[in-house]
Amino acid sequence: MTLSKTMFVVPILLNSMLVIFLMALSWTHRKKRLAQAFLAVLACLLVWSLAHLLEVFSNTLSNTLFWENVRISGSFLLSFFWLAFVGIYTGHETLVKKYSRYLILYPLILIALMWSDSSHHLFRHLPGMVRPVYGFAVLNNSYTSFFYLAFSPFTAVMYLASLGLLAESFRKSRGKVRSQLVLLTAAMIVPLLAELMFLLGTTPVPQISFTSQSLMLASILLGRAVFQFDLFQSVLLARDVVLETLQDGVIVIDRYNQLLDINPAAMMMLGLAANQTSGLLAGEALKAIPNHAELLAEQEICCSETHIGQLFLEVNVVPVRDSSQAITARIFTLHDITERVLLFEQIKQLASYDALTGVLNRSVLFEKADDIVSAARGGGAAFSLIMLDIDQFKRINDLFGHQTGDRALKAVVDLCTSQLRAGDLVGRYGGEEFVVVLPDTNLHEAQQISERLRQAIEQSPLDTYKGYYQITSSFGVACSDLFGEEASLEKMICAADQALYEAKGKGANQVVVVDQQRVTFEGLYERVAA
Repeated sequence: MTLSKTMFVVPILLNSMLVIFLMALSWTHRKKRLAQAFLAVLACLLVWSLAHLLEVFSNTLSNTLFWENVRISGSFLLSFFWLAFVGIYTGHETLVKKYSRYLILYPLILIALMWSDSSHHLFRHLPGMVRPVYGFAVLNNSYTSFFYLAFSPFTAVMYLASLGLLAESFRKSRGKVRSQLVLLTAAMIVPLLAELMFLLGTTPVPQISFTSQSLMLASILLGRAVFQFDLFQSVLLARDVVLETLQDGVIVIDRYNQLLDINPAAMMMLGLAANQTSGLLAGEALKAIPNHAELLAEQEICCSETHIGQLFLEVNVVPVRDSSQAITARIFTLHDITERVLLFEQIKQLASYDALTGVLNRSVLFEKADDIVSAARGGGAAFSLIMLDIDQFKRINDLFGHQTGDRALKAVVDLCTSQLRAGDLVGRYGGEEFVVVLPDTNLHEAQQISERLRQAIEQSPLDTYKGYYQITSSFGVACSDLFGEEASLEKMICAADQALYEAKGKGANQVVVVDQQRVTFEGLYERVAA
């Protein structure tokens, strides 16, 4: 196979131009640590390519040796900066900062020894020029064993460490990040394979290394990783330390609303399997969240609460912006607040309901009943109110004890609530007295309901350790129609209480309805005042 100088040089020249172009574009992101490490990698690639180009055009041994030393220096430093770049990219910037100052010393010392080789000959034995039939001269190096032992292990360790970091990140990543990782890995392997072929003597043209030419393909792959897949805009976190073990869900969405990354906690919360996340759009990944469309449209940091089935989540959205303040990604964090919500509901239950009977306590009953009063005034519908009291409740406590008395209260309440409608209110007024508020109910209907409740209680004797004991109750019933526009909760309670008092006086276990003749406002106000 014949090889002209032009055929050999053109790929190197094109690669140099491509690297310069990549450096110019990367310079716009120079404030980012990842971009700084990438610029160092590109600088080494440029030195490698240009030095090889100038080496080919050198006609003297001294010039050829000079440019080869420059080329080797660039390739040797490349392995160090590549590992630094990969370390930052995969979220190990802390380790890079910690060890880079020590790792850089080794290549610098070896490079210094290589440049002073003429005084100690540790690296080369009698180098010379060979001009084969290819149309240009090549250096005939007879490298010493020390050269290979000094350079090869270091570069091998650097590239293997880089490969390990990339492989581990690939295993844990999803979607678009995997495409980046594949491109970066390929860009690293291509020149290494070309160099290995040269060392094994299997290159297409004997004595000629095509490593510099392979750099053009590596640069193309790097360029695609950077610009087509938004390398500098990607939000890669320290997955080994944070994402994989974090109980909170973390989702990263890129500027094109594609799923960039997702951790196992988020997949579990959203009901996604690992094989379902590749290439997903944000809307598909987040569809389990009811308000995901609004969250994806947020331009600022926001926080909202939502639920997925029985799971309650606090969703935080943090937009990531570039130097021009354009949004390049969004980070979603999903925090499980189910325990907090349930605890709040328990506290709310304790604050709103009577602990023994489970019905509304007095303050909440009045609060909710005020809403019914307001609605009745606005719509003109009548509402009724019942006050009921367990007859001779003290006797139950005296005969059977307070625990049985508590059971009696609970039994009466359960009977009442089972007979009432969903919108009716039942609350404990105090002791053995209870209030029932009936929306959209006239006086006749309220009387019928009260009678039904009275009979249900009378027909359900309480099982005690002394046998069954018949419980009875008395009822006072009032309706808002009796008071017209002056109807209020206080007047209704006072009127029903007066009727209840009358029912007790008549022998108990009966219903007394407040009619117009029984309403004595002066007497009512006196009882309220009392």
